[in-house]
Amino acid sequence: MARPTPEPFQAATDCIRCGRCMSVCPIYGRTKNEWDSPRGKMSLVDAYTGDRKGLYSLLSRCLACGACETVCANQVPCVRKILAGREAQTKKTGTGWIAGTQVAALTDTGPGPELLRKGGRLFQALACREVPGTSGLHLRFPLEFFSRHKIMPRLARRPFLYETPERIAPQGSPRARAALFVGCGANHVFTSAATAFVQLATASGAEVLVPRAQECCGLADRVSGDREGALRQAVRFLEVFGGLEAECIVTLCASCASQIVHLPLMFPKDSPKREKALDLASRHVEASDFLLSLPSLSQRLREGATPVGGNRLKVHYHAPCHLRFGPATTTGPRDLLALLPGMELATDPDQVSCCGHGGSFNLRHQELSSGILEGCLANLEGLPLDAVVTGCTGCLVQLSEGLALGQEQGVEVVHYLEWVRKLAGL
Repeated sequence: MARPTPEPFQAATDCIRCGRCMSVCPIYGRTKNEWDSPRGKMSLVDAYTGDRKGLYSLLSRCLACGACETVCANQVPCVRKILAGREAQTKKTGTGWIAGTQVAALTDTGPGPELLRKGGRLFQALACREVPGTSGLHLRFPLEFFSRHKIMPRLARRPFLYETPERIAPQGSPRARAALFVGCGANHVFTSAATAFVQLATASGAEVLVPRAQECCGLADRVSGDREGALRQAVRFLEVFGGLEAECIVTLCASCASQIVHLPLMFPKDSPKREKALDLASRHVEASDFLLSLPSLSQRLREGATPVGGNRLKVHYHAPCHLRFGPATTTGPRDLLALLPGMELATDPDQVSCCGHGGSFNLRHQELSSGILEGCLANLEGLPLDAVVTGCTGCLVQLSEGLALGQEQGVEVVHYLEWVRKLAGL
């Protein structure tokens, strides 16, 4: 008698074991272990009959990048099935106090988040030292606990949302109105990326709404298996952005973009909230695509000055996985950068690979994460680069660590919006 497939893994049997996913999976590419490939995980889900604790451990070895779903011949929702497995385990054991504290500190969802952030800044001041030859925004932990994961971004003294008006008027007559979803990374760490977007947008005739009541997009909870926490954040997102009169909702981070376009999946098909989520998801626009829609900015960037002597700055654009795969896919950041006459894109799109960050993946699987990062940076060896830019705050942390530990002197690692603002003279 055939064993019934457990409900969280119902679609696993749709996998035909063709192996196309193995050619794009960063985990399998590093370990060459069958069980680390999406195909292997689907086989384990289908055949596993024992204690599921071991299975859940294997399911944690996934970056949720979505590359496998892009090439799957049978359109198996591999990432969703893996996350469903994590959810099933979390219902039994919970997320644990360490993971819960990490999420609360960055997402404003737990008790005393401001106290947690202040404690984090104090710990940085007492236990960390600046990394020589790199940005002053990054610190090296001397503690053995952190092993290879030694670079930590400095928390902002004040979150972006605490310092920014909720309505920012454009320069001149308004031509567009956008609601900005800041995201945890840009709100608490890379605040200059959010500032850069506001300055670029308003200088080009766009009004920007920045609702202060916004919180986390819910991705951190969802990928950790805490569906209830992710659902709370999804409902909060609907409450905050559902009533705004804005043509679009702009994101600055690829991970936030991915979560927002997947927001309808958090609600039942017959739920009114799902309809609302579908509407908001359809209005999502990545920051670069919004800026490219403003003719005055595109013209301003094209007419920018080339550095004295004609030596243009050489830049590598690291396309985050969530902007390369899935419904949030866009080439917008690269297209925006290409308008700048003062710089040169020194690498092709095919020279980009996953950096290995994957949210909490780089904490749970540090060695594997670092190995994937090494492969990513190997594509840049020998290139005379002035900067590495990207559109994901997680990638910023990972790439900064890799370049700092590799002693890459003089190479900036910044959000692409900061780079565009810099060369646009704003």
